[in-house]
Amino acid sequence: MQTAALVGRKESLNVLSDWIANSKSEAYGARAFCLTGISGMGKSALMWHWFNEVAPPLMKPLSGRFWWNFAEDSNFTNFLLHALAYVTGQPTEAYSNLPPLGLQQELLAVLDKKPFLLALDGLDTLLVMGQASSPFIGMYEYVKEYANTRPLLRTPSEERAYDFLRRLASLRASRV
Repeated sequence: MQTAALVGRKESLNVLSDWIANSKSEAYGARAFCLTGISGMGKSALMWHWFNEVAPPLMKPLSGRFWWNFAEDSNFTNFLLHALAYVTGQPTEAYSNLPPLGLQQELLAVLDKKPFLLALDGLDTLLVMGQASSPFIGMYEYVKEYANTRPLLRTPSEERAYDFLRRLASLRASRV
């Protein structure tokens, strides 16, 4: 992703950085962080810059970073397959026979043990297809706040995505 220089985003970059590096910040305890806003406001550009330039030296230890753009591939099972292959260092073929639930369980197990940084760009659109509102309204919200809420979802893929997000809130090592 090509990004122009970020102007006026220092506060947002600081909030993201505090989330992974400042144990005194409110955000630090959250394992998952959701950055939302109106389409075209620069969320992806902000995250791309932070994910590639700012976060790597701050998050210690860091086993790796994985970016998935749901606008390019909205198939949640594909995400699970590629993320699992990345965090294990195995080819996708090694997991191609696992059902989606198996992929999710394996991925969560690795993410719980090893510190990875995952960016799930556009996941909110997968979760709220056709809905007027989202549980992720606001500048940013922590997924753990929504762990016990359950919006009406329409497809098994959306259901898996929501379940995955809920489980991310209890990770011990990784940040998403």
